[in-house]
Amino acid sequence: MKSGWIVLLLLVGCTSRHDDVIATYQGVYHKPLMSPGGKFATLPPGVQNTVRAQTGSAEISQIVEEKIYGREVYTVLFQNRDLFPPLIMARDGSILNPNLTYAMGAPGDPGEVLTGSGSSGIRLSDLPPGTLKALQERAPGARVASIEKQTWGEQTVYVIMLQDKDRPRMYISSDGVVLKEAPK
Repeated sequence: MKSGWIVLLLLVGCTSRHDDVIATYQGVYHKPLMSPGGKFATLPPGVQNTVRAQTGSAEISQIVEEKIYGREVYTVLFQNRDLFPPLIMARDGSILNPNLTYAMGAPGDPGEVLTGSGSSGIRLSDLPPGTLKALQERAPGARVASIEKQTWGEQTVYVIMLQDKDRPRMYISSDGVVLKEAPK
């Protein structure tokens, strides 16, 4: 009978020590282990290509994915911040300025004419004929970054973001009238 108690006490002592080891281990490793490289692999192909093209194999310290005004925005921070400032991109790999205007479009086929779609899901083929015609006349060969449908009073207006630095944004009504700017 005494030997049964001794075995039981030894087992309780081992279990207690084992629980201490597990508690210590969990105290050190309490977050999911996701390296910047692992997170990089989950980024959209356009974003990955832009990072490689702009920074080569620079060491990434952090990747931030967020939705701003309905747009997916990816910010990549690098270990050497002096040499590589934060790189802000749209889902297609276009480089964005800190105010989220387009700094440089994503690489694409130079033979394309009017390409792209909005982050809101609006495609060129969804535009009314008058709007599409006005866009083709005013911005032939332009690459469209995004399209947003807005209502200004009783008028439907399409805000079209282009990947062109000289004319980054166009406002075109559903009947094809090109407007100067958004109402204030």
